[in-house]
Parts: sequence; structure tokens; C-alpha cells
Amino acid sequence: MQIGKPASGRPGYVTPGFARPASARGLARDVARFSDLAGRAADRAEASVKSSLSSLASDAMTRVSRGANKLYDDLHASAVGRAAFVVLENTMGALFNFQDRHLDPDVAPPPAGLARDPLGKPLPAPAHPLPRLATRGNQIVDASSGKPVRLRGVDMSGFEYNKNGDQQDPQTFARLAKMGVNIVRMPINQDWALSDATYRQHLDRAISEANAKGIYVVLDLHWHDGKQLPCLDSDSLRMWRQLANRYSKQPGVLYDIQNEPQWISWKSYEPWAQAAIANIRAVNPNSLCIVEGTEYASNLSGVLSDPVKAPDVVYSVHEYGPSLRVPEAGPEFWDKTFGNVASRYPVYVGEFGGNDADVAYGKQLIQYMDHKGLSWTSWNWGEAVPNLEKGGRLTAFGQLVAAHLKTP
Repeated sequence: MQIGKPASGRPGYVTPGFARPASARGLARDVARFSDLAGRAADRAEASVKSSLSSLASDAMTRVSRGANKLYDDLHASAVGRAAFVVLENTMGALFNFQDRHLDPDVAPPPAGLARDPLGKPLPAPAHPLPRLATRGNQIVDASSGKPVRLRGVDMSGFEYNKNGDQQDPQTFARLAKMGVNIVRMPINQDWALSDATYRQHLDRAISEANAKGIYVVLDLHWHDGKQLPCLDSDSLRMWRQLANRYSKQPGVLYDIQNEPQWISWKSYEPWAQAAIANIRAVNPNSLCIVEGTEYASNLSGVLSDPVKAPDVVYSVHEYGPSLRVPEAGPEFWDKTFGNVASRYPVYVGEFGGNDADVAYGKQLIQYMDHKGLSWTSWNWGEAVPNLEKGGRLTAFGQLVAAHLKTP
């Protein structure tokens, strides 16, 4: 997740999307994209009923788009504006469900076989490596002992927009370890990982420093060419094969294959997840891989009928507070979107967060994750909002997260 522009004013720091939109104007852009997709899919529809439904969807999306800019001015400023946004999001959710059920996905399958780029030498094994992780049933475990491992920590933005990173330094990792953090999720930039040797060296340094403090590092493919894309591409497969080879002797590195897949059904995304994992496992067979749900990582329900066909896979979901997302929230909703999956497969909440007004929501979600025994990382330790820390001090949400890092 990245909403708005960081304090330093770095450009291009906006995530397109409606699941947690920075503004309804940003939502309108996605509305237009969905309308285009619905229109093209409707042209291909053979059944008259499907064609009629597509027409209705296109008309609904047009109405939503027309009202989006006006809603921007009212959003969060009044009870009426907030209520209208709930209706808007429910409409979008229904249309997503319509897309998954009725429209042919406009996504090509992944290329056959493995990426064939030349591979360098893996980095040497650390003197004191972290235990290798695996999965057993619906738990993450120590691969050697089989003992369950619960990972809790923070997301650390920086390497997706800054080649040197941002706060990924020994002092910060020491502070986080003292707080009880045993995992950080680091967004990365696909283009730099493929083309810039100095960038890869900065990643090496950050990983080494975190692992030395007992902290696992999740490499999260966050940006493609300076933005998020709906799905992995062939360059993504190349990148994962190269990085997995580079860190094949580093059991403290985990692989989150793509941040927030969007505008794609689980049925169409799962083959790409398979391809990414195949490229990783070809050079790093004992790696732990993380696969996020569709609809901006908000929905894992497709996993129950069509799980990824590979061992040691953890599924990931993202959840945010009412001031950022205005979702239907609570245990019943979470059961439906990811909790039921967690009864059968390992689930990791890769992002959750909020502003000061979202602390009550955060408490409820953490209690739910504790009850399920889920691993998690909270967004964000860094410049991208919402922040857990500002100017060296924890925010209200950051204090909530810190208080639950060491609880049983």
C-alpha cells in the first residue's frame, strides 16, 4: 500500500485502486479502466444473459464514475459522505464478483518453462543463519524442529522508490528487534532489481543487517516500472529467479511474489503465481513463498477451491482501518475473506494499519489474528502513510502494534 506522496516529496508515490483509495478521484481512474474492461468483455460475450449483465455493469460503472469527483469533496467530511462511500465500495465489490463469475479475464497465461537469464553466484551463507521456515498444515514452522513459528513485525517502505532504501539501517533494525519484531516486509522495485547492481548490493546490506538482529526479511515485489501493475509479467519471473538464486543460502529471506494483484480473477492469477514459484524453487528449492489474494490482496476466498499447487506456500491478505478503506469489517467479514482459508492453509496478514481514529478497529483485528494464530506485518515503518512512527515517536496505531509484538 502507498497512499499519497511522502514527506520528502518523491513523485510517483500513489497506488491506483479503490479498495483503499487515496481519493475518489483516484478511484474514478480505476472505474474508467473497469468500464473499458467490462465493455470489451461484453463484446465477446456469447450468451444473451451475459451480454445483458455486462451492459448493466457498464451503465453502473458510468454512474459511479460521474459521482466520484463530487464524492471526493464530501468524503470523510460528513456522515452523508462516509455513508455514500460505503455504498460506492459495495457497488465496486459486487462488480468485482461479477467480473470473476461472468467476464473472460483479459490476461495472457504465463510463458511456458523457466526464465533463462544467466545467473550469478549465490551470496555466501551467513555465519549464523536464521532457521529455515516451512509450512505444516495451516502453520508456519521451523523446518528442522517442526515447531510453530509466529512472525510479527512491520512493513518498511523505501526500496521501491529509493535505491538506497529508507531507514533500513542497523540502528532501526536494532530498535525494531528490541520491540519484539521478528519479520520486516520490504517492498522492492522490479526494474532496479533486474538492472542495477548497486541497488542489489543495498538490498544485500539491509537483509544482512536485519537477519543479524534475528529478523526475517520478506522481499515484496511492489513496483514494476515505477508503478503497480495488475499482474506479474515475464520480467517478474526473471527477477524472482535471479534474486532467489542470489539469496539461496539465506534462509532469512522470504518471497512475496507480488503486491496486491488487481483487475484479475484468482483463476487467472493462480497460474502466474505457480510460474513465479517455479522460477524461485528451480534455484532455491527450500524457500518460503507468499501469495497474496486478489482484489488488492483483500480476498483469499478463491484459494479454497483452487490452491497453489506447491509446498511451503503462505497466503497473504491486506486489511485497513475505516479511515482508509471504510470496509465491512469484523470477524464475520474476515472469516469470509481470509479466516476460513486460515483454517486449512497458513495465512499471513501482510499489511494492516490505520490512523489515530482506527485504533479500536486495530485492536479488534489484532484480537482476531491472535485467536487464529496468524503472522502479520503492519504498514508502515517509513515515509508512506499510514505511519507507525513519526519523528522518532510511535503514532497511536504504532503504540497499539508495539504493545502486541511480544504477546503470546
